[in-house]
Amino acid sequence: MHCGYRSIIEEFAKINTRILQIEQSLDELERHDLASALRQLQLHEQAKLRQTVQHQSLQKEHLAWVLREDSDELAPVHERQLRLSQQQLNSIIDDINLQLDELKSELQELRQQAPS
Repeated sequence: MHCGYRSIIEEFAKINTRILQIEQSLDELERHDLASALRQLQLHEQAKLRQTVQHQSLQKEHLAWVLREDSDELAPVHERQLRLSQQQLNSIIDDINLQLDELKSELQELRQQAPS
C-alpha cells in the first residue's frame, strides 16, 4: 500500500475514534440529538469519500475512452456517467453543509445557555 494512503487511513481512523468518543459523551449528557446529528455527519462524510473515489475512477475511465480512437460512440455514455457522479457528489456535499450548519446552530445555543 502506498505510504500516503496509509497515513490518510490512519488519520481517518484517529478522527473516527475521536468522533465516537464525542458521540458517547453527548449520549452521557443526554444530548442524543447531537450525538445522532454527529453520527449522521460521519455517515455523510463516509459516503462522500466513497463517491469521491468512484468519481475519480470514472474520470480516469472517461479520459482513457477519450484518448481511444474509437471512443466517439461511447463518449456520451461516459460523459453522462461522469455528470451523474458529480451530481451525486455535490448532493452529498450539500447534505454535509446543511448538517454542519445545524450543528453550528446547536452549539451556539449551548454556548448561550452555559453559565458564564
